[in-house]
Amino acid sequence: MLVQAAAAAGAQARPGLSEPTACSILSTREIEQITKRTNRFNIPPQASAPPDTPKGVTECDYLGITVSLTAGMTAKWFDQSRESQIKNKENVERAPGIGDDGYYWSRLQGSNSLSGLMVRIGSSRLSLMDMIPADSIASVRPMLVALAKAAEPKLR
Repeated sequence: MLVQAAAAAGAQARPGLSEPTACSILSTREIEQITKRTNRFNIPPQASAPPDTPKGVTECDYLGITVSLTAGMTAKWFDQSRESQIKNKENVERAPGIGDDGYYWSRLQGSNSLSGLMVRIGSSRLSLMDMIPADSIASVRPMLVALAKAAEPKLR
């Protein structure tokens, strides 16, 4: 599991429980099975160090997928972050049926697109991102949804 990487990411512990982190909500096996990607070079998940992320946010990169988890997310804050992405001219589209609220987003970067899925689950925001060719945005969505659905029970 990604628990070791979660500890490196500065997971805060409660007595008897550990807070979920971006590296602890999906196992390497789940990511490999859902993305159908192999880890040919045995590179472990890379957790962002606390100085690289704001307080309450953890991030983890594995097999080209970036997982970000924000604690303390309210519905209003989630809506404001979506509106901010729209104002920044990012492509935003509702993603019904995932978590309490969700949306797909993408931003062109040259011939590629940074594409993602933002999902509010309770008081957490789960962000899943992948860099793909700009003409492949729709093809990555089922994979991002499957990852979000695998993580959802762990955030409830």
